[in-house]
Amino acid sequence: MFVINPKLLPPKKALHQSHIAHFDLGVFLAAGPNKNKLGGVILVKSMDKAELKKILAEDSYVQADVADYKVTDMDFKLASTGLEKLTTT
Repeated sequence: MFVINPKLLPPKKALHQSHIAHFDLGVFLAAGPNKNKLGGVILVKSMDKAELKKILAEDSYVQADVADYKVTDMDFKLASTGLEKLTTT
């Protein structure tokens, strides 16, 4: 699993349609902004890191040059009831 920490750059308009498409495909599992709205977190299913980098390179925020993504590779071992799909086996 990957955790992506987006850092939003100086305000410009960008669409988040690509994010919605990745949720529909089951690639993105959860997402939300930081309280200050200057970034956030995206949880991504386990996948090949090269494929994830390709997805991010095509992201609408990256294409509009309004976001920079820090990707962290994670192995969650514990999760609350209902979130078991986030754990690795």
